[in-house]
This record gives sequence, structure tokens and C-alpha cells, in this order.
Amino acid sequence: MKLVERQYLLPFILITSLFALWGFANDITNPMVAAFLVMAIVGGALMPPLQGLIIDQGTLFGHPAVNVSYSLPLLCFVVVTIYGIRSYKRTQQPH
Repeated sequence: MKLVERQYLLPFILITSLFALWGFANDITNPMVAAFLVMAIVGGALMPPLQGLIIDQGTLFGHPAVNVSYSLPLLCFVVVTIYGIRSYKRTQQPH
């Protein structure tokens, strides 16, 4: 058995590189930056099982659960978008 399958190698390298670059570009000693980094890692570990639990329901609200389960990543993208917009607005304010 291989330690890392070929199809997972590139995403693994990309994610670790992006986290490292993001940490250096932002002040990693800032508690909010460190908290965001931890939340991103934990979110990547928790969201797939939660989406799987939704899919296991079969149907929800009269729709296939597979279709409904994609509302969870959508919610995550909305939260990240709101965070990005608020951060951008905060940097545009005069000091």
C-alpha cells in the first residue's frame, strides 16, 4: 500500500503550500490569523463527514439528499465571502 496515492499528492502539496504562504503573508503571531488557520483545517476535517450524514438521509424536503448536501459547502463559501468582504472594507477605512 502506498503512503499517499497519486491523485491526492497534488492537492496535499497545494494545501500545505497555500497555508504556509498565507501564514507568512499575514502576521501568524496575530491570534485571529492563527484561529482562522485552525478553523480552516478543522473545517476541512469536519465538513465531509457532515455532508455524508446529510447524504445518508436519502431524501430531504422532497429532494435527493445528495443535492441538498451541497448546501453545506455553499454555506461555508458564504461565510468565507462575508469574512473577505468585511476584511476588505476594514482595510479600506482611513486610519
